[in-house]
Amino acid sequence: YAYHDADDSLALYNLMIPPWFYYAQSIPKPFQEIINGATGSQVNSLMVRSYIQDRKSIPLASEKAEYEGGISFGNPGVYTDVKKVDVASLYPSIILTYKIQDKVKDPDGNFLNMVQYFTTERLKNKKLGKEHKFNKDLSDSQKIMINSAYGFMGANGLNFNYPKGASETTRIGREILQEGCRSEPGVF
Repeated sequence: YAYHDADDSLALYNLMIPPWFYYAQSIPKPFQEIINGATGSQVNSLMVRSYIQDRKSIPLASEKAEYEGGISFGNPGVYTDVKKVDVASLYPSIILTYKIQDKVKDPDGNFLNMVQYFTTERLKNKKLGKEHKFNKDLSDSQKIMINSAYGFMGANGLNFNYPKGASETTRIGREILQEGCRSEPGVF
């Protein structure tokens, strides 16, 4: 009985771990720390490394700040004729389009360069991933990185965090989603 439970755990691990393996190749932390840790601190470690390698100082973390998040609501019940709306990579797209970065803490623009690089690579590997599992896993690892960019900005205690940027990202995201819902009758 317990033998099969172990097989199920191993099968789940084998299914989920490949993207994390490729993601770990970009982060200056041990693999075990990556799979057990928060992605915001991992992005922060990448930022710290980018400044240390250029022999530049590391800023102090910004104070924790309250800000309004994204749109979230639910209407309990059973529904038919349901329409799903998914905005692909909304926050990374907002960060890149509006160039949301802390110019004081990150004067070299490494954060935007990182988000741009991983977004470009993800799109390339996502296309190739339809034919090759390696590229799909690589694309999934790059998705982890770009989707962590927003959370990294709002996280407390990280050297390169940017709560004002996280707030601006969610504000723009709400505007985009609200405009999309206004143009699509019956969504709200």
